[in-house]
Amino acid sequence: MIFEIENFLSKQNIDFIENKILFSQYFPFYLKQQTVSTDKVKNFQHVVLAREEMREKDYIFNHPYAENFVSILKNFSSNSNIIVNKILRIAINITYNCGIENSGPHKDHDFEHKQLIIYLNDCLDKTANTVIMRNDNSLLKIKPKKYKGLYFDENLDHYIELPKVGERIIMVFTFL
Repeated sequence: MIFEIENFLSKQNIDFIENKILFSQYFPFYLKQQTVSTDKVKNFQHVVLAREEMREKDYIFNHPYAENFVSILKNFSSNSNIIVNKILRIAINITYNCGIENSGPHKDHDFEHKQLIIYLNDCLDKTANTVIMRNDNSLLKIKPKKYKGLYFDENLDHYIELPKVGERIIMVFTFL
């Protein structure tokens, strides 16, 4: 199942995104040299919850804003009737024009999982799509729109078309 959803964030969720992430000097982002192992796309990232397969066994989810991120996922879940049993990963990614058109096609995990991408800004470049590669070899292009969610639960490759101007800011959740 693949779908887009709007108007699922609460006022508190939006306030948190606006004031604690996007416009806060206290929410750090770190430069990464690639988005996935198959590309050279530089980006900025803030890992809220590291991939489960990369965490130590006794890892504790103790991010200072953990409750806020969980609240966002719960609002999505209650507005879409999608059940969340276990959160695998949470990250904020900022991509921009780094001289490359697309990230490498990838799956966020090597096993079945569900994925929610939330667009956090109105990207100036409306062609900075998320592209999902369907099993029938067709491509589904999702246009970025502030506070829109993109959900998919099929283990499909996907990639991003990088913005030519401005930046594209997304929140990514993977879960079971």
